Amino acid sequence: SHVGAVRTTEESASTLRYHYGAGHSQANHGIRVSTAAYQGAPAEVDPYTLGAWLGDGTSKSGAITTADPEMLKHFEAAGYTVTDHASSGTQGAARTYGLLGLWPQLRRAGLLRNKHVPPEYLRADRDTRLATLQGLMDTDGYVSERGQCEFVNKNRDLADAVADLACGLGIKASAPRPKLTRIGTTHWLVKFTTAMPVFRLTRKADRLRDHYRRSEERRVG
Repeated sequence: SHVGAVRTTEESASTLRYHYGAGHSQANHGIRVSTAAYQGAPAEVDPYTLGAWLGDGTSKSGAITTADPEMLKHFEAAGYTVTDHASSGTQGAARTYGLLGLWPQLRRAGLLRNKHVPPEYLRADRDTRLATLQGLMDTDGYVSERGQCEFVNKNRDLADAVADLACGLGIKASAPRPKLTRIGTTHWLVKFTTAMPVFRLTRKADRLRDHYRRSEERRVG
């Protein structure tokens, strides 16, 4: 049987190999290697809400600006109380909404004024990773009529996280590439194609589904 014990460096070096015959030896020491899976801390912030806040949220508070009221139902379903910060405005224009209960979660997670996807979300179960990606794509993502998905954000860390989340879900995503905007600022672009539902917003999800539906019709037609 093999019994573990503490050895000094000198003791280990002097007995590095076990000699059992002329010209024959084998390693005399070993270190037990743990193969347990990575276990991240429990995710406190709802993953879809986190992704949306990272994309279009106010860095110092639990508020999110969006022109898609449809997103609000997902926040409410996650347990947040939505308050409208804008008392007036043009129909269809972006409005800022407060999410009661989100700010203390962001503070405890160290995310206020420090937008990034925490490691426990990048290495969480599949549903959590997909929900986080959906929140990011619903805010700063786009899908063309040809089914090309893109994510663009000025935060390189978020672009890296999107590529990480996509690849972890089996999607072949490009590494973030710099993209110079018309006003001279640099944003980061990630591209990929997938039939996976990486959007929750109806207008984006439908466009992605329609592309693959047409592709299937052409294939069997």
